[in-house]
Formats: sequence, structure tokens, C-alpha cells
Amino acid sequence: MDLQKYHPVEGKTAHKSWWNEKGYVQRLFNKETKKIEEKTVSYQNMTEALIGYAYLPWTSSRSTDRTIRFRIAANIVIQYEDKQTGQYLLFLAETQEDLAKWLQLFNEHTIPVFTTDLDLKDVPHTDYKLFYKDIKKKQFKSNSQLPDVMAVTKEHSTHPQWRPESYKKREETGNSKWVYKKKKLTAFLAVCSFLTALFWIPIWEVGRDQSFDTVHSLLFTAITLILLGTYLKDLWSPYQSLRDTAVLGISLYTGLAAANLFMPISTETYLALWYEFLVLAVYINAGYFIMRKVNKKLTRKTNRQ
Repeated sequence: MDLQKYHPVEGKTAHKSWWNEKGYVQRLFNKETKKIEEKTVSYQNMTEALIGYAYLPWTSSRSTDRTIRFRIAANIVIQYEDKQTGQYLLFLAETQEDLAKWLQLFNEHTIPVFTTDLDLKDVPHTDYKLFYKDIKKKQFKSNSQLPDVMAVTKEHSTHPQWRPESYKKREETGNSKWVYKKKKLTAFLAVCSFLTALFWIPIWEVGRDQSFDTVHSLLFTAITLILLGTYLKDLWSPYQSLRDTAVLGISLYTGLAAANLFMPISTETYLALWYEFLVLAVYINAGYFIMRKVNKKLTRKTNRQ
């Protein structure tokens, strides 16, 4: 499988590719010029090939347990020279037959072959350009060095994923952006809650059961669902949901208290809001607790693999 289409480079999208007697040919669409281009990587410019592991998530209708399994494939990286700089082509061999064809190709064109015990799946071009030299590899001498393609396994720790420094930086940056967006969203919900309590809740009717009607209660349901969506990533402290609950509670009652300065607010309205807030607090904190448990369980399972 040609992986170039999943890794667009320099504003160009891969449309089609093939091999011929000269080397690897790629048909590209240039987004800037809106034209189709053809690029050929000759065999002479291919300096080496690296064969690593690719663990592909595998499911079977016959499986009765929930254990995560992987189907092993071979991740193939071809290094070549382009304008005196190292560039890389990425491929995936999912069968023993495909892998044998690759080895035959490298042998016919005297391309040095190396192997690594690392899982190279989903590594982008940029990481190879910057950190390819850091990959632990050894010269290919026997088939015992190759991935056992098509095998299914539950064990991943023997062939860990390659994670260069750039991956950690991208992950940290992504987490920081997520935290920042979460803070902005919480602040937005707090302001909306304050304004709702100031201008809208005072005119809501309270039913005989001392609660707001179903339509108005949907507002609190929406707030709950929005907040639960921000807890999908396990980035928060154990008390994050309590802080969010406190912020919303203060915003709602501060807004209602401010409204009381301009118009009388009945005791029934305060009690109805208290009831809705308690329901919201229970769902937010219970949902957060369950999500933390699930995330920790998934993390432990991933670490074992």
C-alpha cells in the first residue's frame, strides 16, 4: 500500500503512483498552480530502505472478549536523495507476498536494506526528515529480522511505537490548546448562565412540583452535555468537575441575585433553580467520575501493550 496520499507534502496532493524500469513515479496535484505534475524517484537516488513494524487494530466477529488485538504488517521507509537532501517514501506491506516482492525489488536494484524492531505506523514525513538518524536499526541479513506479517497478537510492548521529540512537542502543544479551549468554553458557559439568570429565569413559570417546565430544563441538560464533552481527554485534576460546578452555580445565583435588585424574585424560583442546579451537579460529577475511570483503565491497558 502506498502511503504517500496520507502524507501530502509542500502543497501537493498525490493522485496516482506506480513503479517502472526507472523507479517510482508519482502523479501530483499542485494546489498553488492547479496543475498535475509527475515526479520520478530513480532507483539510483534511493540510498536505503528500512523495514519496521506496523500494528494495525484488528477485530473479529468470532472474538468473544474485548481484548485489543493487532494484526502485524511491515512499514517500509525508502530514503532517497532529492537536491542533496534526504527525502522519504512510505509504504505498507500487509501480506508475506507483498513483503517478498519488496525485498526482491531492493535486491534487484542493490538498495541497502535495514530493519528495526520499532512500530513506525502513523509517523509523518517531517519526523523522518528530522529524526530518521535516531531510529535504532540494523542491516538486514536474515528473514528472522522481519515482521511476522499477518500474525495477530495482543502484545505490543516488544515493538513499541517510535516517538521522536517532535511527537512529544506536538502532543504537549495539542494538550495545551485543548486546556485553553476548555477554559474559554467554561468562561463562556459561566457568562451565559449569569445572563440567563439575570434576564430570563426571573420570568420562567414554576410548576406545582416546584420545578421549571421541561422546555426550560433543557437548558441545563445542554450545559451538562457540553461540559461532559470537554472531559473526553484525561487532562484534568480529580476536582475539575467540582470547580466547573461551583463556577456555574455562582454564575446562576449571582445573576438571579442581581435580577432581584430590579424585580422581585419569588422563593419558588430560587428553589426551582436550586433543584435544577443539583440535578446538573450530580450528572456533571458522576459523568466526570465515570470518564476518569474509563480513561485510566484504557491507559493501563495501553501501557501493558
